[in-house]
Amino acid sequence: MNLMVDDVKTFSGMDLIARNYNAAFKVLIALNVSHLYLDFDLGSKNGNTGETLLLKLFEISAVPQYIQLISYNPVGTKRMEAVLTDHGFKKNNNDNRWSK
Repeated sequence: MNLMVDDVKTFSGMDLIARNYNAAFKVLIALNVSHLYLDFDLGSKNGNTGETLLLKLFEISAVPQYIQLISYNPVGTKRMEAVLTDHGFKKNNNDNRWSK
């Protein structure tokens, strides 16, 4: 299953789109998501970002096999890349897709 987590953008080919942290978290723990397309800025007023979602998913061992970072925020992207690297994920050289 392809899950996109972004408060604004929409890509074709997604099975589901979650517009915020809470919706994304519910989907990720309830369904078998293999591909996660993740933005950093989730429009959250409480500070939840793509980075905090990743950290929570690693904490509970619910990380999809493939993650593609889709953020236009370069600082946020670098922070999410650091989380993925710290947890043994590797970046595909051809795109911004990460996997174990």
